[in-house]
Amino acid sequence: MSVLSLPLKAARDPVGVLCIACSEPLTLDPDTVGMLLSMGNQIATAIERARLYEETRALSLQDPLTSIANRRLMEICSIVTWRNRDATMSRCLW
Repeated sequence: MSVLSLPLKAARDPVGVLCIACSEPLTLDPDTVGMLLSMGNQIATAIERARLYEETRALSLQDPLTSIANRRLMEICSIVTWRNRDATMSRCLW
């Protein structure tokens, strides 16, 4: 059995570990290892971008200083409430 573990780093910060296992013993040439490291860097970059996107989205909905909902969150809530008004009204009537 062969196992290869590669660090996933985005901008020098570790974001995870990529583990590759094979049931048969295998040897990897330097080109293959380089390709796997490159793939690991791409995966790490994608993970970091997804994390930053979620952080930015959360900051756009709530003020980080006061923890009060921003206008954008209020608009989203009003849209959801407006779309669900028929279901809410029918529950209130019964």
